[in-house]
Amino acid sequence: MKKVLVILMVLAMCGIANAALIHRYSFSETSGTTFDDSIGTVDATLVKTGSSATLDGTKVILPGSTDPTGSDYISVPASALPIGATTTMTLELWTEKYSDSNTWARMWQFGNYAGGESQMVFASWQQGSTPNTDRIASQSAMGGFTQNDTMNYALNTQYHIVFTFDNSVSGTTVVRWYKDGAFVSSATTGGNISSINVDYLRLGRSAHTGGEGTINGAYNEFRIYNNVLSASDVLASFNAGPDPVTAIAEPSSLALIGLGLLTLVRRRK
Repeated sequence: MKKVLVILMVLAMCGIANAALIHRYSFSETSGTTFDDSIGTVDATLVKTGSSATLDGTKVILPGSTDPTGSDYISVPASALPIGATTTMTLELWTEKYSDSNTWARMWQFGNYAGGESQMVFASWQQGSTPNTDRIASQSAMGGFTQNDTMNYALNTQYHIVFTFDNSVSGTTVVRWYKDGAFVSSATTGGNISSINVDYLRLGRSAHTGGEGTINGAYNEFRIYNNVLSASDVLASFNAGPDPVTAIAEPSSLALIGLGLLTLVRRRK
């Protein structure tokens, strides 16, 4: 009986191991236009459209522009997002901004390009051109929602920002937002992320050109998880910082623990 219980525990741990960090971009390159995905195989791309980005080996610095077609940005393949019939995922960033001059400058945005603004989900550093007012929103996709806040993002200061999407119950998505390890706000919408046929994910720029600028800022780290990080997970990750991934156990670590337990059971037969 004990053997059966331990085997069940091992199988459960292996199931947990499948819910973890799936893509990681550390922007440690010093040249080129490809950003390595050190966890998965979905590399990101620096899209060069105008004023040039700077790669200093620790982060990518985007110069930004009031013209969204006139500045470099980061494109991550849409396949990096773990979107299914029901979706649970987390987007985690270490990022900073250097100016407030660019209207609706994006932290990130994903959506369906042909669907326009009605088929996008985004987080912006500011609402319009007003500093210290940020927004996460969707127009009509996922049922539509808007969550405004008045966070004071100081210039030239790196922040840890996390967004979780909990669509574990079909027909409802709960979006939670954290800054520097602390909960900021949440929004609940009556829709699924899968209702959007997502074909792009961008950092620093909207996919549309209706008076939306690009970010003058930098990205140090961007991570995608296929589960919802808890508040304690988020705090632990913030405390660990952008370089180590020590706060949340990775799939390989949990799998090794599981195999070790199974081996122990076999030895004690």
